[in-house]
Amino acid sequence: MPGFDFLGYLHRRMPVLRKGGSVANVLRSFPSKKAMKKMRTRVREETAPRNRLCWSPQQMVATLNPIMQGWRNYYTAVDPGVSRRFLAKVDWQVVRRLILYWCKKYNRVIGFGRATSDGAFHAAIHDVVVHSDYQGSGVGRLIIGDLLHNLRDVPCVHLVSTTGTEGFYRLAGLKKVKTSMARYLNPALEKEYLE
Repeated sequence: MPGFDFLGYLHRRMPVLRKGGSVANVLRSFPSKKAMKKMRTRVREETAPRNRLCWSPQQMVATLNPIMQGWRNYYTAVDPGVSRRFLAKVDWQVVRRLILYWCKKYNRVIGFGRATSDGAFHAAIHDVVVHSDYQGSGVGRLIIGDLLHNLRDVPCVHLVSTTGTEGFYRLAGLKKVKTSMARYLNPALEKEYLE
């Protein structure tokens, strides 16, 4: 059911399975695509100006907090469970923008990811590297999430993980490959990665 936009919400009738197997239609309301785009744009506008680099991180957070709290109060008043899932996407955007602000302010890269793709069928994630001071803080999760988001239309994504990081990539939704082959010229890498 397509639904309709009104006051920043998309209102849609959705079927819900009830006890006994009966189906009932309920009205679900959550932030519309247009409202989500406006929220992301507002976050970008608040964090992008170069004059914000002279602000302390506390000032940046103090500016963003009332805006985000206002969105949360407005959108969770009608359908909290569904709206929170959509607002989590805006939270993700805020974290990404704050990391970018931090990197620009202190002229320090704290992590990066690298991938290549033919744009049609195959992609390979080559590196996800996070500075040791920031490992375990969620930066790697943001990087792999961003890479996978950018590769969302590519049906086949491969990654060779470092020994011991398989669990991290499994949490990102990647799975072990049944058939995979490689050649390493470096004997140390051959010993670590090949059977």
